[in-house]
Amino acid sequence: MTRRERGVSLIVRGWLGGSMTKQQAKQKKGVEKKTPFAVSSRGLQKARQKLVAELGLEKYVLDLDLNGYAVVPPEVTGVTAAQLDRLTEVLLAKSEELVGCPFTIAEGAASELDFGDYRGTLELQSGAKPSQFQLMQLCTFDRSFRDLAVNPVATALMRYVIGPYTTRFSSHNCFVKWKGEGYGESLGLHCDQGGVPQPWGRVALNANCNWCLTDYTLADGAFACVAGSHHRNSQPVMPQ
Repeated sequence: MTRRERGVSLIVRGWLGGSMTKQQAKQKKGVEKKTPFAVSSRGLQKARQKLVAELGLEKYVLDLDLNGYAVVPPEVTGVTAAQLDRLTEVLLAKSEELVGCPFTIAEGAASELDFGDYRGTLELQSGAKPSQFQLMQLCTFDRSFRDLAVNPVATALMRYVIGPYTTRFSSHNCFVKWKGEGYGESLGLHCDQGGVPQPWGRVALNANCNWCLTDYTLADGAFACVAGSHHRNSQPVMPQ
């Protein structure tokens, strides 16, 4: 993505299913019996659908339904180039504070990073050397990250993915990666709700939002996802 196109990509990771309750079965047979939960859910769903329309997000909602992700440009999210520069500046400074060497957008880490014998789960599966680290709890770093967390466009789309249910802010992290073997042939493809028993249903259990602060290119390590794979209702299986 070019600097002008930088926006937010929303990635649907998986789905949740369940069996029909006795209450639902009665309603299906024509026995109408309203519950506070059902009324509340319908009201919440209508409110979220109204917000999508007010923000002009119908195109991105369609992308989410068809592909499992949507790329939203900054003219829609309202995030400015100055804000993106501030976010990048803070992350570079925090990266140096964590690992002890400077980082630049052009060159990456100024020194060779040695992880010793450490191997993460995906590295163990692929056999590749670690080539990334993670910064946690970004909202504690700077007000600019809290602004991202409550961005109305991003939250509206993620809540659309979740459906008429209560949502919570579960994590706010940054992966700092550089050129290397990556995850090998598997590309590190995975679903974030792997702990949920399969098969999954049609309701997403979680939704991810990735803010692209720098250019996404194939040469520089683009984010990888498989369009439409959310319809499989299961974890990716290699080499499928």
